[in-house]
Amino acid sequence: MISKRFLSIILAMLLLMASSLPCAQVNAQKQTDNRRYTFSNVKAQHIISADVKLLGDGDGYHAKLVLVTPTSGFSFGIQFDKGASAPYTGRAMLIAENIHSNDEGGQVYDRPGNIEVHLGKTYNLMLSLDSHGNINTYFNGRIIGTYHNSKLAGKKVRPRVEGSAKHNGDVVDVDFSHIRIKDDPIDEVYAFWPYEIDTAKRINSKIINNTHVRIYGKLTDLKEGEDWDSAYEAVSGIVQFNFE
Repeated sequence: MISKRFLSIILAMLLLMASSLPCAQVNAQKQTDNRRYTFSNVKAQHIISADVKLLGDGDGYHAKLVLVTPTSGFSFGIQFDKGASAPYTGRAMLIAENIHSNDEGGQVYDRPGNIEVHLGKTYNLMLSLDSHGNINTYFNGRIIGTYHNSKLAGKKVRPRVEGSAKHNGDVVDVDFSHIRIKDDPIDEVYAFWPYEIDTAKRINSKIINNTHVRIYGKLTDLKEGEDWDSAYEAVSGIVQFNFE
């Protein structure tokens, strides 16, 4: 039979171990936001939301939701890249790009939540922007990233969906369904009309209806040595939503 003294010693040791947990672990638990967010309950000036399924083949391909002006913007989506730095090499990760300007070095990349996803599986992604330039990214109803871009504060932005490939021969196939868009105060789905502004000749955008877009094809027209970083203007299928 285990003595009471022995049980007391074990209990004291467990309490000591619990009290010595690193502060970072404790703080992470306190900062967890367990609320569920939907298009309807997020308060922001601009919102774009969609169910996103990404497939592809080759070195790299991605699917993104975008809020953009001619000189700045923000994108959030899923990216697969065999050339990504370790430990993200050859993994499908959530990725965000904060575009402060179109100049070299004006873009800041992040992997919000450090979340890896499965190719061919559908996930709900949402991106919101308020009038002060505060940005949130959402994954399946949870906030996973918070950012700021003063260049977007109070600006008129264009919502887009985008599918891209990295190198010649790479294939992208992305399905954006249940697309919803808000440009305060407008959030009626049929108040927005989509149109194609594809930049790659063989990556095509198919507008099924106002809430459903497919972007697919093979990248073929880059020059030797070019990729989606050096020739961004030539690697994408894009559908933009207007509301005038």
